[in-house]
Amino acid sequence: MNAQRNELEHLKVLTSNLDWAKLLESVEGDQEFLRSLLLIFQTDIRATMHQADEAIQNNDANHLARAAHTAKGMLRNLSMERAAAAGAALEQAGLQGDLPKARALLLELKALLEAVRPEVEARLAQVER
Repeated sequence: MNAQRNELEHLKVLTSNLDWAKLLESVEGDQEFLRSLLLIFQTDIRATMHQADEAIQNNDANHLARAAHTAKGMLRNLSMERAAAAGAALEQAGLQGDLPKARALLLELKALLEAVRPEVEARLAQVER
């Protein structure tokens, strides 16, 4: 029971990284634009993570660095700073050719993305169509 509670607290910390106020400010309160950005993000981040997975499987540090760079940019644009930092670390590991470290960092980034997914989906459900 305590382990589950600790995991839930850990996930709250991860999702609290998403700064909705900053994101809304960056889109000047335009809810429809925010919705569009989040929908694009959902599609693009899946594709980018797939590219990162393939790069790891193929031991291709250069392609991994490019995928991580793309993810980092998307995440920064959406005020997901903790996940963006994980993307930046993954990019650096790729640039350095450190695939063992990159594997661990990719798992960390995926965990951050999975933790924020329900929050993004809930926001999408709230935004008027």
